[in-house]
Amino acid sequence: MENTIVELKCAQINMQHSKGATANLMKYAEDNKIDIICIQEAYIHQGRAAGIDSNYRTYTAGEAQSRTAITIRNK
Repeated sequence: MENTIVELKCAQINMQHSKGATANLMKYAEDNKIDIICIQEAYIHQGRAAGIDSNYRTYTAGEAQSRTAITIRNK
């Protein structure tokens, strides 16, 4: 049996509800092939975390608005 190394890249960010920070995060994640992102204070538009690439599955938490999010890129 061969030894297999699986690499998993994660990032964590507090976006302070910034649309610009979301755009920069998506560029960074693509350039660095980030698999999982933990987001605090996500940019919210119409009650949802906005600006996150549709290639990511996004899970949010929070009462009235999504205050935190986890995004997963790979299967």
